[in-house]
Amino acid sequence: MGMIGGGEGSFIGAIHRAAIGLDGLIELAAGAFSSNPDTALISGQNLFLNNERIYSSFESMIKTEASLPKSKRIDFVSIVTPNHIHFEPAKLALEHGFHVVIEKPFTFTLDEALHLRTLAKEKNLLLCVTHTYSGYPLVKEARSRVANGCLGKIRKIYVEYPQGWLSTPLELTGNKQASWRTNPNTSGKGGALGDIGTHAAHLAQYISGLKITAVCADVQILVPNRQLDDDIAVLLKFQNEASGVLVASQIATGEENNLKIKIYGEAGGLEWRQHEPNSLTHISLDKPTQIIRSGSNFTNILSPSALHACRTPSGHPEGYIEAFANIYKNFALTLRATLNKEEPNPIWLDFPNADDGVFGKVFFGFPPWRMPFGGHQQVCKSPLLCKLPYFHLLPKPLYKFMLKTFGEMNSTVLALMEVRETKLSIASFQAMIRKSELTIIKETLYLINPNYDIKFGLRPQVLPAFLNIPFFKDFFTTAYYGIAMRKDAPV
Repeated sequence: MGMIGGGEGSFIGAIHRAAIGLDGLIELAAGAFSSNPDTALISGQNLFLNNERIYSSFESMIKTEASLPKSKRIDFVSIVTPNHIHFEPAKLALEHGFHVVIEKPFTFTLDEALHLRTLAKEKNLLLCVTHTYSGYPLVKEARSRVANGCLGKIRKIYVEYPQGWLSTPLELTGNKQASWRTNPNTSGKGGALGDIGTHAAHLAQYISGLKITAVCADVQILVPNRQLDDDIAVLLKFQNEASGVLVASQIATGEENNLKIKIYGEAGGLEWRQHEPNSLTHISLDKPTQIIRSGSNFTNILSPSALHACRTPSGHPEGYIEAFANIYKNFALTLRATLNKEEPNPIWLDFPNADDGVFGKVFFGFPPWRMPFGGHQQVCKSPLLCKLPYFHLLPKPLYKFMLKTFGEMNSTVLALMEVRETKLSIASFQAMIRKSELTIIKETLYLINPNYDIKFGLRPQVLPAFLNIPFFKDFFTTAYYGIAMRKDAPV
């Protein structure tokens, strides 16, 4: 394996290296650990790598390793950089014939995610995304029980991921992890949404076996002057009409890493908590509550996939590192079979792949640039600005000046300026969807936004047909609601 990122000061790089060592299947042979050559060298030397396999850039590592004989070069790269340095090294690695493991979120944009997925398929290469929590044995057991019909038809899913580490403006203190995660230039458009919300969404889909088909999200910035969201609440719809709730927050003061999920069906429910990962609660209509425990000795209780993920007998706790290692183990076993031109065991294929990465990028919003309120009626605190139509169409300097004059936070000003820059119309949005792997299955245009009932006391009203024509609908629509799903998704 060759690692990109993960040098001195990295949290996740050390986790990946610990995980690959558990099963003896993977050896760290090379690395480009930092964009700073000195840091890269020191990081590699501290890991006892030979100097000639320590690289100052991911470009030099990939190109040099590709020139080596197959028996000596790395087999795959693991990318553990901040979000903005995911796409380019992954693309270059795939182009040079290397399999790829990549941290979430998959890429910066949906287009990048789709490009990597297509490239991996064209090159017949493995592409793994490290959604860690699917690696826990009892998460796999929960998935198996749902798939076997133990709960009946799924009705409701609750998934919650509260953290409290960003309850204060930690990014202003020089904290490296907080700084890049709250900076849109390095993290992307999503803060808590991209950092932990994607984990929660993946876990809900992984256990239930159902794809999310529609979302309605409340995305907030609660710490003053922060640039990216730190608190989200999302209503979910799944393929079988099950509904769900996803909450992810990094300002839940006092919380550590308290991921939890509850799934309810017609015949019972399951609950799993990351703080108690070796226990799974199974409740039923007419049976006592069961507490299922992990352990390699429970051969008559646990499913094959859960047993495959257990390393120790019951009573010997396994946790986060082991869950990470299970993803690497399945990836490595599949890769070894691929290199040997053998058919991999189906259990080995149980690791998050490019499809999971692409899904993580299909949370998107519709910036209503030409609409009467340009989005500011929902985010501005000023009583005047939130009711003043079309003022976002003023020249950019004047628009920005008004926002600041009326006391809007810097994060609000930044977000609204980005909305203005998109100049996205309803027609161009629909065209963008048509060019993607999504299809719009339902859409509604409103003359009076449903949200105005609460904010302005106005009753919602659908856009009349005589206004639902090109150009006019852009200027009179105050809300566009659509449901989009993948074109190849089962109905």
